[in-house]
Amino acid sequence: MPETTMPPVALDETASFGTGVTARLTAVESVDGEADGPGEVAGPAVRITVEITNDTAEALDLHKVVVDVAAGADLAPGEPLSGPGVRWLDGTLEPGGVATGVYVFAVPADRRDLVHVKVSYDPVQPTVLFEGPATPA
Repeated sequence: MPETTMPPVALDETASFGTGVTARLTAVESVDGEADGPGEVAGPAVRITVEITNDTAEALDLHKVVVDVAAGADLAPGEPLSGPGVRWLDGTLEPGGVATGVYVFAVPADRRDLVHVKVSYDPVQPTVLFEGPATPA
Protein backbone atom coordinates (compact mmCIF):
# COMPACT_ATOMS: atom_id res chain seq x y z
CA MET A 1 0.00 0.00 0.00
CA PRO A 2 1.54 3.35 -1.00
CA GLU A 3 2.27 5.88 1.72
CA THR A 4 -0.06 8.89 1.85
CA THR A 5 1.70 12.02 3.07
CA MET A 6 -0.19 15.09 4.18
CA PRO A 7 0.92 18.50 2.80
CA PRO A 8 4.10 19.73 4.51
CA VAL A 9 4.04 22.17 7.41
CA ALA A 10 6.84 24.25 8.93
CA LEU A 11 8.99 22.72 11.67
CA ASP A 12 7.25 24.88 14.29
CA GLU A 13 3.65 24.17 13.19
CA THR A 14 1.17 21.47 14.23
CA ALA A 15 0.48 18.80 11.61
CA SER A 16 -2.83 16.98 11.34
CA PHE A 17 -3.02 13.37 10.17
CA GLY A 18 -6.65 14.06 9.20
CA THR A 19 -7.80 11.41 11.67
CA GLY A 20 -8.15 13.34 14.92
CA VAL A 21 -4.47 12.78 15.71
CA THR A 22 -1.95 15.62 15.50
CA ALA A 23 1.81 15.92 15.82
CA ARG A 24 4.16 18.77 16.53
CA LEU A 25 7.87 19.16 16.99
CA THR A 26 8.33 20.84 20.35
CA ALA A 27 12.12 21.09 19.89
CA VAL A 28 14.67 20.74 17.09
CA GLU A 29 18.15 21.04 18.61
CA SER A 30 21.75 20.67 17.51
CA VAL A 31 23.59 18.05 19.59
CA ASP A 32 26.71 15.92 19.51
CA GLY A 33 25.19 12.57 18.55
CA GLU A 34 26.14 9.51 20.61
CA ALA A 35 26.68 6.13 19.00
CA ASP A 36 25.97 3.04 21.10
CA GLY A 37 24.26 0.76 18.58
CA PRO A 38 25.69 -1.33 15.75
CA GLY A 39 26.66 0.74 12.71
CA GLU A 40 26.09 4.07 14.44
CA VAL A 41 28.68 6.83 14.01
CA ALA A 42 28.84 9.64 16.58
CA GLY A 43 28.96 13.20 15.33
CA PRO A 44 26.90 16.28 14.52
CA ALA A 45 23.21 15.55 14.95
CA VAL A 46 19.75 16.96 15.48
CA ARG A 47 17.58 15.97 18.43
CA ILE A 48 13.87 16.17 17.67
CA THR A 49 11.16 16.13 20.32
CA VAL A 50 7.86 14.87 18.87
CA GLU A 51 4.53 15.38 20.61
CA ILE A 52 1.48 13.31 19.55
CA THR A 53 -2.05 14.32 20.61
CA ASN A 54 -4.88 11.81 20.41
CA ASP A 55 -8.25 13.52 19.92
CA THR A 56 -9.93 10.32 18.73
CA ALA A 57 -12.21 7.94 20.63
CA GLU A 58 -9.68 5.07 20.35
CA ALA A 59 -6.39 4.40 22.14
CA LEU A 60 -3.29 4.56 19.94
CA ASP A 61 -0.50 1.98 19.98
CA LEU A 62 2.61 4.18 20.13
CA HIS A 63 4.88 1.23 19.32
CA LYS A 64 3.89 1.84 15.69
CA VAL A 65 5.22 5.43 15.64
CA VAL A 66 7.99 5.98 13.09
CA VAL A 67 10.05 9.18 12.84
CA ASP A 68 12.37 9.68 9.85
CA VAL A 69 14.65 12.58 8.93
CA ALA A 70 16.14 13.61 5.59
CA ALA A 71 18.30 16.67 5.04
CA GLY A 72 20.02 18.80 2.44
CA ALA A 73 19.10 19.58 -1.16
CA ASP A 74 19.19 15.85 -2.02
CA LEU A 75 17.23 14.91 1.13
CA ALA A 76 19.80 12.36 2.27
CA PRO A 77 18.49 10.19 5.13
CA GLY A 78 19.62 11.10 8.64
CA GLU A 79 20.89 8.02 10.44
CA PRO A 80 19.24 7.33 13.83
CA LEU A 81 21.57 7.55 16.83
CA SER A 82 21.35 6.27 20.42
CA GLY A 83 21.64 9.65 22.10
CA PRO A 84 21.83 11.95 23.85
CA GLY A 85 18.42 11.82 25.48
CA VAL A 86 16.63 9.42 23.13
CA ARG A 87 13.22 8.33 24.42
CA TRP A 88 11.06 6.74 21.74
CA LEU A 89 7.30 6.96 21.91
CA ASP A 90 5.90 3.67 23.23
CA GLY A 91 3.00 2.28 25.17
CA THR A 92 -0.60 3.32 24.63
CA LEU A 93 -1.97 6.83 24.20
CA GLU A 94 -5.51 7.06 25.54
CA PRO A 95 -8.18 9.30 23.96
CA GLY A 96 -7.53 12.94 24.86
CA GLY A 97 -3.92 12.13 25.81
CA VAL A 98 -0.61 13.65 24.79
CA ALA A 99 2.70 11.77 24.53
CA THR A 100 6.24 12.96 23.82
CA GLY A 101 9.24 11.15 22.35
CA VAL A 102 12.80 12.22 21.62
CA TYR A 103 14.77 11.09 18.55
CA VAL A 104 18.35 11.83 17.44
CA PHE A 105 19.58 11.69 13.84
CA ALA A 106 23.05 12.25 12.39
CA VAL A 107 22.76 15.37 10.22
CA PRO A 108 25.89 17.39 9.35
CA ALA A 109 25.59 21.14 10.06
CA ASP A 110 26.01 22.00 6.37
CA ARG A 111 22.89 19.97 5.45
CA ARG A 112 20.47 21.63 7.87
CA ASP A 113 19.28 24.36 5.51
CA LEU A 114 16.49 21.97 4.50
CA VAL A 115 15.29 19.26 6.86
CA HIS A 116 12.30 16.96 6.37
CA VAL A 117 10.85 15.20 9.41
CA LYS A 118 8.25 12.51 8.66
CA VAL A 119 6.06 11.15 11.44
CA SER A 120 3.73 8.17 11.15
CA TYR A 121 1.68 6.61 13.94
CA ASP A 122 0.08 3.76 11.99
CA PRO A 123 1.10 2.25 8.63
CA VAL A 124 -2.48 2.43 7.29
CA GLN A 125 -2.92 6.12 8.22
CA PRO A 126 -1.40 9.16 6.47
CA THR A 127 2.09 10.38 7.34
CA VAL A 128 2.77 14.01 8.27
CA LEU A 129 5.74 15.98 6.98
CA PHE A 130 7.51 18.88 8.64
CA GLU A 131 10.04 20.86 6.61
CA GLY A 132 12.31 23.83 6.96
CA PRO A 133 15.75 24.90 8.16
CA ALA A 134 16.95 23.24 11.37
CA THR A 135 18.98 24.85 14.12
CA PRO A 136 22.56 25.50 12.98
CA ALA A 137 25.33 23.66 14.80
